[in-house]
Amino acid sequence: MTIRKTVQDDIPVLGALIDASVRGLQAGDYTPEQIDRALIAAFGVDRQLIADGTYFVVELEQRIVACADGAGAKRYSEATVAPAGKIRC
Repeated sequence: MTIRKTVQDDIPVLGALIDASVRGLQAGDYTPEQIDRALIAAFGVDRQLIADGTYFVVELEQRIVACADGAGAKRYSEATVAPAGKIRC
């Protein structure tokens, strides 16, 4: 397992990871329509955190399997993890 700073080239993979995570983890609590709206309005890759150098990815066997805001208490912190077997990045 490797933890590293996110780079711009990671953005498409992170978008897919966030989408799969939200759909997999929130399916029991929200309708598909609510999840679709949340993915547009609330979830997504924070490009400013990438530019700031405070967004990180976890790689396992050369695949991104998680991402997180590493800014600590200064900003809202979140972690996104791929549901097991649901995504191959």
